[in-house]
Amino acid sequence: MMRGAYKFVLWLLCISLAMLRDGSSLSVAFVFAIFVSLSAAALSEWLAPHRLAACCEAALAVLALAIPQMIAFLPLFSFDVASAMATWCMLQRRPDASLDKGAFSLRASWIEYGMCACIGIAVMASLGLGTAFEVEPAMLRLTLFCLCALNIFSGFALTLIPRMRRRALLSQDEVREIRRRMRNEAYDAEDERRNAMHEATLAERTRIAREIHDGVGHLLTRGIMQSHTSQVVASMAGDETNARGFRAVEDTFAEAMNAVRQTVHDLDDSGNDFALQIGSAAKVLQSVAQGPEVTLENEIQQAPAPVTRCLAMTVRESLNNVLRHSDARHVEIVLRDMPALWQLVVQDDGSVRQDEARNGSVGPRQAVRDIRGMGLADIESRARELGGNALCGPNARGWRVFVSLPKAPWSNAGGVRHQEGHVRDERDPHDVEVSGNLQSELHMGIDATSIMKGTQ
Repeated sequence: MMRGAYKFVLWLLCISLAMLRDGSSLSVAFVFAIFVSLSAAALSEWLAPHRLAACCEAALAVLALAIPQMIAFLPLFSFDVASAMATWCMLQRRPDASLDKGAFSLRASWIEYGMCACIGIAVMASLGLGTAFEVEPAMLRLTLFCLCALNIFSGFALTLIPRMRRRALLSQDEVREIRRRMRNEAYDAEDERRNAMHEATLAERTRIAREIHDGVGHLLTRGIMQSHTSQVVASMAGDETNARGFRAVEDTFAEAMNAVRQTVHDLDDSGNDFALQIGSAAKVLQSVAQGPEVTLENEIQQAPAPVTRCLAMTVRESLNNVLRHSDARHVEIVLRDMPALWQLVVQDDGSVRQDEARNGSVGPRQAVRDIRGMGLADIESRARELGGNALCGPNARGWRVFVSLPKAPWSNAGGVRHQEGHVRDERDPHDVEVSGNLQSELHMGIDATSIMKGTQ
């Protein structure tokens, strides 16, 4: 807008100079000069930023040597040539300009320099024409010279300043974008650090729980068995005093065993973060170059620790199988929290043989194991240990791993509710192991009692 207004005012000023020369008379040459100058100014704006935008202006500047009425429009021609040269200077200095265009760029610059030379020659020649203006020729020649110099500077300024301002705004936008990206990266790094610390805390709690179970739990179980055996031996020997003492010791050991079991279960449950463990398992291929894209859809908010471990290990095994045995580019992990069960589906888009698709159902069990290895057997065994089932094999979309685990074993009917409100299955691996040790040592105690009875 400013550029157009400036050129319009300059054009009116040039008309005023021409009228001073002709004495306010409208000759054919004067009208021709007005029409040609207006057309040249409009054409230069239409052709910008091409270097041909100022060719007509330079040609008209040379033509002014033959048509004196056009000398008054030299300031307008000077403005357009300077503006075109400034535009080309900006374009040739772009950071993304290729090096193989150096000769072309140099040639284009010489064209612009030639245009400026044409303007200078025309101005100097007009100053040398003593009869160019009849009214105060010296003053008009000086005015013409000053206007040409001023408009050459104005052409550069009005072209470069908006472009420099636009470049400054772009630089500010780039700086803001870099700051925003760095801030987001810092937030992501902080989230990863916090998640890593939380995951390490949960892993440490699980480790402590297992050490307590493996160490103290077994010793307490042995103490219970030994006190029970001593109680039976004392009862068989008729020593009721020692029998009552061993019974009290057994009760104390049993109470301590229950307290340890409660602590182990509480630590195990407090170290259980379903969303964190599933999310960590889903990122197992994140560091693999050109690995498949993994999307996770999780509707399960919380689940018992054994269920969490089972589903997390299933996700890890499934993704490792995709990496080793499949050409899939996308893997979809979906976890559903249904009223009676938890459901996991891992679906990839890997290519399979048509005879393996089986209309969307999984293939034969032996064929499945031959395709993807023994990892699928581990998935099935983990699901069976928790009362669920697993189906793995190709379907119409690719390869699918389907696991469903029932909620019934973890309800009040089939489990044991602790003080913190957690539900524990009667087939908890910790309890099963302790129960097995209890039964084995109980048999040892009965055998010892039989031996004592035989000796008596």
